[in-house]
Amino acid sequence: MNRLSEEKRALVIRCLLDGNSMRGTARIAQVSRQTVTKLLIDLGPLLADFHDRHMQHLEIQRLELDELWSFIGKKDRNLAPEARGFNNGEGSVWTWLALDPTTKLVPVFMLGDRDTESAIRFAEEIAWRVTSNVEICSDAHEPYVEAIWQAFEGRSHYAQVKKIYGTTPDDRRHRYLKSERRTVYGKPIKDISTSLVERVNLNCRMNMRRYTRKTSGFSRKKHNHWCALQLHFFAYNFVNIHRSIRMTPAMKAGICSDLLDIEDLVQMLKEWENMTAETNPEFSGSSVTMGRL
Repeated sequence: MNRLSEEKRALVIRCLLDGNSMRGTARIAQVSRQTVTKLLIDLGPLLADFHDRHMQHLEIQRLELDELWSFIGKKDRNLAPEARGFNNGEGSVWTWLALDPTTKLVPVFMLGDRDTESAIRFAEEIAWRVTSNVEICSDAHEPYVEAIWQAFEGRSHYAQVKKIYGTTPDDRRHRYLKSERRTVYGKPIKDISTSLVERVNLNCRMNMRRYTRKTSGFSRKKHNHWCALQLHFFAYNFVNIHRSIRMTPAMKAGICSDLLDIEDLVQMLKEWENMTAETNPEFSGSSVTMGRL
């Protein structure tokens, strides 16, 4: 089977992480778009496994939660009501994010709908990875209240930021007016905010072409969308040095002591392919299920 050289693989990965589209990456690396897609699909299961093994038993004191909208295939207005939804593979899809504002680590990210079922899955994922009593702040999305209480069984302190939108006498445009902050349960939280996790949302939109608004770079397939998310947050947590802490979030959180780079990722993929080829000669990255999707 023909494979890209390690140098070419590293170039393709860097282009994708810098916000280039699939076709733009193919032009820069001088490979076919199908080759770029296959590399991304092969990386997805590897990085999901890496994330699962390293993001366990975390001692985190505080988390900020938020949801980020994108879509797959078509926007909801171009789909029949029964064809919409994450499970159907088309229409609106929401990326649920949890950020530790101290270490800048994103221990949990998940794709789903913006509903109670997805909120419960998201909260259970956080509770599975975080073992400490934690302060949690989110927006005023109502399903969070029950989902966090059930998942943490009382070992969390939860607060919400409710943003008020409207018009003013001097400006009739519908815009942000103010925020209301309240502790929902647990001990009072001093600094109730979701500003830092919203900055992570901006990183997603800037560094993943699939999330950039008003372009033709949106995802066509749910699995490809999931793989792109795995690559982005692997680089965010383990590769990119965060300017405010001058190291990677994983290093700050004590998860790893060394700085990883794209060449390390290419070697990881090579070892993963060799291992899976030995255990399953028919292995293909695109055939691996999405695990904790």
